[in-house]
Amino acid sequence: MVKELDYLYLTSLIRAREPKSFSGAVRARILEAPGFDEAARQLQELGYPDLSGMDAGQISKALEQYRAEKLEELEGLSPEAELIQVFRLRFDYHNAKTLIKSEAASTDGARLLLGAGRFAPDKLQKDFENDALGSYPEIFAAALIEAKSTLGRTENPQLADFVLDAAYFSELEGLAQSISSPLVREYVRRLTDSANLSAAVRTLRMGRDAGFLKQALFSGGSVDFGEFLREALTAEELEKLFSDTIFAKAAELGAKSAAGGSLSEFERERDGALRRWLDGLGRVTYGAEAPLQYLANFESELADVRVFLTGLLSGVSREQLRKKLGDANA
Repeated sequence: MVKELDYLYLTSLIRAREPKSFSGAVRARILEAPGFDEAARQLQELGYPDLSGMDAGQISKALEQYRAEKLEELEGLSPEAELIQVFRLRFDYHNAKTLIKSEAASTDGARLLLGAGRFAPDKLQKDFENDALGSYPEIFAAALIEAKSTLGRTENPQLADFVLDAAYFSELEGLAQSISSPLVREYVRRLTDSANLSAAVRTLRMGRDAGFLKQALFSGGSVDFGEFLREALTAEELEKLFSDTIFAKAAELGAKSAAGGSLSEFERERDGALRRWLDGLGRVTYGAEAPLQYLANFESELADVRVFLTGLLSGVSREQLRKKLGDANA
């Protein structure tokens, strides 16, 4: 049985890297960099690849590679590989969606595949094309086959996505249950709540019925939609459903977005709520909680770095960039 002390080395490594994270004073300094090249130079000092001279597409590709290398390294050092796979899983399902839609459109989607998942993209593509999925997890392989069939039968990519998204959250819950830390299981529940909130907001914005909502929801969350799977959900009911959760404010903004409000404000608050919850857990000495916090923050950091650098390249003002990044001083 894995114990907290088994995470001592990985926690120590993470703590040693914290001073070079894109946060706090370091983040503030880089946000004030006089131009793209200087920002790229400062990021390289933090361990990022050399991004100078790159365009937006090249930056995205380099950051994806950086993420893949980081996750592979940490999985090799973790006493429980499943903990790192909680963060790798979504890239496998991104690749599954890409392969299915590319095949349906008779195009090669190789350039859109991401390398941060559990499975090498080129091998997954070859095995998918050759119907050789027997070595993959049963849930994943079955979802690939079902989603492919669904898209072929209905010509509706959204229905195929529903199949794969449901399998993703099912696998995610299974991974969480296999990990020693109860906090990881709580994190996955909150991830599921976040996804279900987004599904409900999407349902409201599209004016769809309870049947659509039922298809779009995932099991494993803490919010019970109950009767709203039988009748249409209203904006007021959405707010009430999430009023006792960390997503209460996000649900309010989501309800407003359904009436013409800002969708980006909702998404920013939804993501921010999960980050604040993780930050509020405090600094753990050692254990699975340390890499959990680190990797969740790392994902947010990568997103911020991409937004910042591509914004600089596009001539977006510093004030607008700070607002996009949720900077309190904007």
